[in-house]
Amino acid sequence: RLVPGTTGGGNCADLNTIPTLLLDRVEVLTGGASSVYGSDAVAGVVNFILDTDFEGFKASYSHGFYNHENDNSSLRSLVESYNYEKAPSDVQTGETDKFSIAFGGSIGDRGHVTAFIEHTDTKPILQGEFDISACALSGGISRCGGSSTIPAGRWADFGAYKAAGFTNAVDATVEGLNLMTQGNEFVPYSGTYNYNPTNFFQRPDDRVNMGFFGTYEINDNVEFYFDVTHMKSESNAQIAYSGTFGNIEELPCYNPLLSAQQYQLVCGNWNGMGGSHAPDFASGAEALAYISGLNLAVGDGDILGYKAPLTSLKRNVEGNARQSIFMYRSWNQTVGIRGDINDDWSYDVYFQTSKVDYSNEYRNDLSVIAINRAIDVISVNGVPTCVSALNGTDTSCIPYNLFSGGLPGDGGIQAVYDAGQDLQNYIANATYIHGDGDQEIFSAYLTGDTGISIPGAPSNISMVVGIENREISTDFRPDLPSRTGDRSGSGGATLPIGGGFDVDEWFFELGIPVRDNLSVDAGYRSSDFSTGQDTEAWKVGSYWTVTDGVALRASFQTSVRHANIAELYEAVGFGLVDLDDDPCSGSRGAPSASQVQCLLTGLPANLYGTDLTSPADQYNTLSGGNENVSPEEAESVTVGLVLNNLIDGLTLTVDYFSIEMEDIIGTVSAKTALDQCIATGAAAFCNLIVRNPVNGSLWLTGGYIAGNITNISEGSTSGVDVIFDFDTETPWGPLQLQGVTTLLDEYNITEIPGSAEIKCAGYWGGSCGKNPMPEFAGKYDARLSTAYDLDVTLGLRYLGETDDLNSNQIDFDSTTYLDLTLQYFATDNLVVTFGVNNLLDKEPEYTSDAGTAPGNGNTFPGYFDAFGQYVFLNLALKY
Repeated sequence: RLVPGTTGGGNCADLNTIPTLLLDRVEVLTGGASSVYGSDAVAGVVNFILDTDFEGFKASYSHGFYNHENDNSSLRSLVESYNYEKAPSDVQTGETDKFSIAFGGSIGDRGHVTAFIEHTDTKPILQGEFDISACALSGGISRCGGSSTIPAGRWADFGAYKAAGFTNAVDATVEGLNLMTQGNEFVPYSGTYNYNPTNFFQRPDDRVNMGFFGTYEINDNVEFYFDVTHMKSESNAQIAYSGTFGNIEELPCYNPLLSAQQYQLVCGNWNGMGGSHAPDFASGAEALAYISGLNLAVGDGDILGYKAPLTSLKRNVEGNARQSIFMYRSWNQTVGIRGDINDDWSYDVYFQTSKVDYSNEYRNDLSVIAINRAIDVISVNGVPTCVSALNGTDTSCIPYNLFSGGLPGDGGIQAVYDAGQDLQNYIANATYIHGDGDQEIFSAYLTGDTGISIPGAPSNISMVVGIENREISTDFRPDLPSRTGDRSGSGGATLPIGGGFDVDEWFFELGIPVRDNLSVDAGYRSSDFSTGQDTEAWKVGSYWTVTDGVALRASFQTSVRHANIAELYEAVGFGLVDLDDDPCSGSRGAPSASQVQCLLTGLPANLYGTDLTSPADQYNTLSGGNENVSPEEAESVTVGLVLNNLIDGLTLTVDYFSIEMEDIIGTVSAKTALDQCIATGAAAFCNLIVRNPVNGSLWLTGGYIAGNITNISEGSTSGVDVIFDFDTETPWGPLQLQGVTTLLDEYNITEIPGSAEIKCAGYWGGSCGKNPMPEFAGKYDARLSTAYDLDVTLGLRYLGETDDLNSNQIDFDSTTYLDLTLQYFATDNLVVTFGVNNLLDKEPEYTSDAGTAPGNGNTFPGYFDAFGQYVFLNLALKY
């Protein structure tokens, strides 16, 4: 098993640890394989076979980059209409350089050692470099969204201003203030901030991968083998500048940085200062005594609260973009012995230990504690001073001026007060996350001839029988600011994950010859997990050679997936989810749900149709692990036809697959909770929706949609895989045609037992998730080997159309990519390869509903070619 790719409790393998220079072939086993490989192999496994026996020297160098012409006139016009900066007309970006070396040699006549080292350097790509991502789309593709957390700074009333009894001085009403700073005045809010351009579309990565493999024959029956690999990677994730993001919810009316106009506008009916603006005190003690008196007066009901309940949305463009500096290290060691017991039986015993070390330094986000302290300012001897500095809570506090746009000619204390870098050092904190994960595997098995045969069979039954123990643990340790959510732009607290489990297994496999042309295989695995969730998996299959050129194959398997550490032990905490809109909001037109329906979601009647829309289309979620979650279970059936040389040189396989899954581990999606609550009023869905009691929001503090891990759903999928390989001769040289086609017949999910089945084949979005599921997809290659030491390969990749289940209904058209590769065998030792993927520079499909992972930049980079052409050159040397 590969080393885990994360310390966050997941179980995804890290493919970066595979040395590509030694990669011999890739084997994909479909239809479920838990009886052979244990938990997680629900749909099958992918085996990477390395050439660790070669002798000599290998080296390769490759350079690649993306090339794209930005010529989407509709998107360029849209971006320009918002006064946002357009993407450049042409872009070459995202360069990757990779250098690899490998050695292999014998140790006398008994052993062999192979060593390798690889270095990969990948440059970043910015979203601002492409038309499709130059702005954050909203409403599908109809508008640029942007953020209402703006550089000038916004102060908005989301209901608390009215509840506190304040009256604004604009029209003497008690609600609806929506202001921004201009100069040293408050004016009506307008405009948005385009946060996309500074976001990384592709992260930079500096990675070193090294290791060695060895074998040594101790005697005729014992061979010792080992491998040691290490990978180190440093990467950087960058997103737009941080901001207050609504994490300041009170404006102290005594703040001297308020101009007279601003004070009268938002604090005009406050009777705490007798109508005076920005009182000044001779000492800190006097100022603190004054505030203490205000607290007493508020408590007695003599005055209004002295902090106007307005929400701050200020973009910190004076600082730097938010960055996460990831450092990732992994180690993997395997030692074992193998050999023959006798002529019929052999053995293999090994121990594998893997370790992952992870760190993340998160820079330039604003501290929620610091910005609230920095806005709570009072004047002492004419100097704006933090109250927390006066009372000793935080003597390093520096006032944060959110009331001046810094325009020429500004007067008063606002114009001269600028803390500059000292302020940034105070409010923009760096936080740290450390983690480590461990995996240990002990495995021992025997392979041999049972000496038993079926009457009439050509040979005996073969058998593999063995035991395995796996121990998996993780310790994910965010620092205190991360754990407590003291990061205004991180979407919630990052909670620790700690725990692990082990599993004891025994297994067997049988190869049963029946006739010369018929065989059966079977297998079983029993797993005893320390969590108490024991599982079983088994398989049975057959292969029948009907004629020399025709064969049939079939299998039935049961598979299981035990919950990973995060699903078991992750603490309950807040996160973010992408949604089209709040169906009860009226900010983008009439609400899509009725008032009666919105009452079911917990919305007070008087807030129906108000502005409940998140400016970034992201809403709060509350989720966590569940130690009592049961393993997922699946049953899979495959039936296949194999045709060899019915046409000279042609091999064709056609396989039907069907997988039924139950007890799927997951959460009720936020969209499903909202949609089903509105449609049915069922408590199972409506109880998951918690609105802010003052403003009804699901994106401001106090509002969220809950969704803890549980066994929630069922699913099924079926379809046909077609693979062909055809070799023939042409006047220009040998021609090889290869192709893989997947025809997806169905992919159905039932999110809640008893609820309606959702059909996802040919769709994407909504309850089907963000991954498009086309009914037809394929990859095809034609390789011509010429007489001039030049091979020419033309590839075609096809992705079928998918319809959008989101409310915006942005359907994806079918997509065809052409790839061209030229491989020149310059000498017996040197091969030069040049190629262009996405030769025609096809632009990907795009929509606002792509959101965040797996979406990025209004599209799905893991599904479409997001960056245009990929041009590459590779030099490979071998001796």
